[in-house]
Amino acid sequence: MKPYVGIVSIKVKDQDRAKAFFVGNFGWVCTADAPMGDSRWVSVSPSEDGHTSIQLSKDEGVGEWSNIIIECDDVTKTAQALKAKGVEITEEPRTEPWGGWASFKDSEGNEFGLHSSAN
Repeated sequence: MKPYVGIVSIKVKDQDRAKAFFVGNFGWVCTADAPMGDSRWVSVSPSEDGHTSIQLSKDEGVGEWSNIIIECDDVTKTAQALKAKGVEITEEPRTEPWGGWASFKDSEGNEFGLHSSAN
């Protein structure tokens, strides 16, 4: 098997609220929610196979650019659907030479990109 990115971590103030954000707005699944010392290991993923997951790390240092870009079929439709659910769109959808682009904030104030292919 080729190596791949399996887990990326973002800082969140409230793990339950962050988990609900990704499950409720993207239809993702919770792939782990287990005790980890005085804290919990909580992760969400687009699918049950969990090939790529976001670990929701409880931390007070939130509200920054996450360095995570979520791939979707249509940036405009995805941004409109998120906005209809009350998600803050921080960059309205636009078309760039490399594809569609927009960005949004999660429930914790972290910013993510949305991208769709230029094809």
